[in-house]
Amino acid sequence: MKNLSLLFIIIAFAITACQESAAPVDIESEKATIKKMFAENWVFINNIEFDSVSVDLTEDVLSCGSDPSEFWNKKEIEEIWKSFTEENIPEMELIGDRIVKVAPDGQSAIVVEQVNLSYTPDIPWRTVYYLLKTNGKWMISFMSTALIPRNEDLEAISKSVAVEEEPVEE
Repeated sequence: MKNLSLLFIIIAFAITACQESAAPVDIESEKATIKKMFAENWVFINNIEFDSVSVDLTEDVLSCGSDPSEFWNKKEIEEIWKSFTEENIPEMELIGDRIVKVAPDGQSAIVVEQVNLSYTPDIPWRTVYYLLKTNGKWMISFMSTALIPRNEDLEAISKSVAVEEEPVEE
C-alpha cells in the first residue's frame, strides 16, 4: 500500500513538472499596445481609411449602435463606413483618456472611450469595446455605442421625447 501511495505521489509530481507554466503577463505593455492601436484607428477614421480599421475586427464582431434596433456584423459595419465621405463624417473630439482594462491572463480587454460628435454637440457618446487577443494580435470582438447625457439634462431630454397621448373622445 505504501508503494502504491508513493507511486501516485511520483506520478502527480511528474505531471505537474511537465506542464508549461504561463509566462507572467505585462499588463502595462498590453495596455500600451491597445492604446496605440486605438490612437492609430482614430487617425484612420478621421482620414476615412476604414479598411485599416476593419482589420482589427473579428470576423464575428457584434456592434450595437445608439438605436435599440442597431445590431451590426462586420459586413454591415464596413458598409456603413463606406457611406462616409469628407463631407458627411462627423467631427469627433475625444473626451479625456481612453480607459483600458486588461484581463489578468492578458487574453481579453475592455476599452472605453467618450467623444463629442459634431451632430450632437451637447450630448456626449460612449463606446465600450471588448477585445480578444487572437494569434498575438488584439482584435475587437464587441462594441456598443450609446449617448451619455449628463444627469442634469435627463429631465429635459425625457420631456422633449415624451409622446403626448391624444385625448379620448366620448
